[in-house]
Amino acid sequence: MIFQNLNDEQIVAVKADGHLLLTACPGSGKTRVITRKVAWELQNLSHPKRRIVALTFTIRAAEEIERRMRHMNVDTSQLWTGNIHAFCLNWILRPYACFHPCTQKGFTIVDSVKADEIMSEIVKKHNLSKNDKYKVRFKFNPDGTVTAPNQAIKAVLNEYHDSLINNRFVDFECLLYYSFELLERHPKTAENLSSIFQTILVDEYQDTQELQYQIIFNIVKAGKGRTDVCFVGDYDQAIYGSLGGVAKTKEEIEAGIGQEMQQLSLPGNYRTCQRVIDYYRHFQTAPIPIEARGENAGERGIVTLDTDTSKDNLPEAVARLITQSLEMGIPEKEICVLVPQWYLVMSLAKKLRALLPDVSFDATGISPMSGNRDNIFFKLTKLFMTEPSPRIYSLRYRWAREVSEELIFLTDNEKDAERYAPKKLLRTINGIKSGEENAIDYLTDCFSQFFDKLELEINLIPPLEINYESYFKGIKRRIDDPNYALPGDIQSFRNFYKDAKGVVVSSCHGVKGEEFETVISFGLLEGHLPHWGEIFDPDSDEDEVARKLLYVICSRAKTNLHLIAETGRKRGWEDISLEPTPHLLEIEFDYD
Repeated sequence: MIFQNLNDEQIVAVKADGHLLLTACPGSGKTRVITRKVAWELQNLSHPKRRIVALTFTIRAAEEIERRMRHMNVDTSQLWTGNIHAFCLNWILRPYACFHPCTQKGFTIVDSVKADEIMSEIVKKHNLSKNDKYKVRFKFNPDGTVTAPNQAIKAVLNEYHDSLINNRFVDFECLLYYSFELLERHPKTAENLSSIFQTILVDEYQDTQELQYQIIFNIVKAGKGRTDVCFVGDYDQAIYGSLGGVAKTKEEIEAGIGQEMQQLSLPGNYRTCQRVIDYYRHFQTAPIPIEARGENAGERGIVTLDTDTSKDNLPEAVARLITQSLEMGIPEKEICVLVPQWYLVMSLAKKLRALLPDVSFDATGISPMSGNRDNIFFKLTKLFMTEPSPRIYSLRYRWAREVSEELIFLTDNEKDAERYAPKKLLRTINGIKSGEENAIDYLTDCFSQFFDKLELEINLIPPLEINYESYFKGIKRRIDDPNYALPGDIQSFRNFYKDAKGVVVSSCHGVKGEEFETVISFGLLEGHLPHWGEIFDPDSDEDEVARKLLYVICSRAKTNLHLIAETGRKRGWEDISLEPTPHLLEIEFDYD
């Protein structure tokens, strides 16, 4: 079962012993190989108490690995999947918080909504220039310094960090840095973790930040051969460089772990026709050959570039392209509308629904809750928005387990863990009903009933109260923002959690690893791709950023690729029209 439908190159990667760097081009079967390698490692655990870790860039990717494991009937009791932040929280910061001065007296994890609120107040107080506002980004270096391009921004970042410390808040960047410090200052911590984890697999490694590498390196080094690491990714899909993501070389990783590793590659593309591949290879940073090996390899497909459509006529233009694909017999779920920045798609999604009332759309990425994914109330919302069903029981159990772990930590009561057991939480949630039709009122009622049944008062547990207020503030802000144009009724909220179906509407960051027969992308303008933040950042290579974003967008398409650089968009602060991303105009190609 593990090696079923794998080619020779994929089988070699799955069976590879020791440390491994696996580079994979688009369409090479990377997700399949990762899943099978996880299954192989689980099958070959050296001790019943050891574990396998699969670190993914998104929660969605982690859930997909577990779904495939269940489909293969693989026991996942010794598998941990999730992103690096969840890993650090569950395995480092919470268990060893007493050893760090910023967490030993207790701490509260603040989500992005709360962190942005704190930062915005400080930025406003310092009266930064418009250009400087784009450059404010709180990020630790391994030596403890904070990156800042000038003194004005450094003052803002220092005040922000002081505010977090004074309130015992930990944002996602502090979560990484404090975890790194614990491993560095208390080597026994890394030794303990290396004795637990037999293999750490890192997906989308090209977007891993320096601190994240150092956390993994510390654990692997401490194991002295007990813990293997496997990095999987594609250098040309590194689209988080502005956030510190970097694709380290084999030699750099070997220096980090102090041990040798082997490097393998998955070169063939099994999903895209050669013509589309030849097009997106223009955006490669290294001219590596990519050969189409799928059944559609010889198809011509459709590749178009539109630089004439006005932004005012954009909804109709996109609707026509969707209709064209549907008339060709392409299923809705095989069509994707992609943008380089989320804010470009907010109002368009609503207009597309009006223009194509008989077409279903999957726009879960722009739900009112999507900015709060690490908040306990987001996890509870997923449970209240989905119906109990044998088909998704394992997924709902995973969410309930995460809520259970949060409650045990927040109440600081390990002895009462049985009271918050996942199965008990599921039974409690499944029995709660509300007649409210407004989504915020509905969730408020459900949360109230839930905590009443647990005999917990939100306002008596400060971390819980902070997350509660932040969660609803984030939802309300999105619903009230005309740029989002999101509905506020409970049925619309539920629709965001139905099985993913219909035409996908997303940012290019949200569909990494996915594929579609038809990809329609707009907003391909300088200032959106790359974003102004990249252009103004002196440390950013805007040319490379643009190339990689275009590479990711175009390589999602199997057969049909429609690119739009619409007219009529202007800089927000100047009456200057945005021009198409130069890379598109530089290509000589026989467009359809």
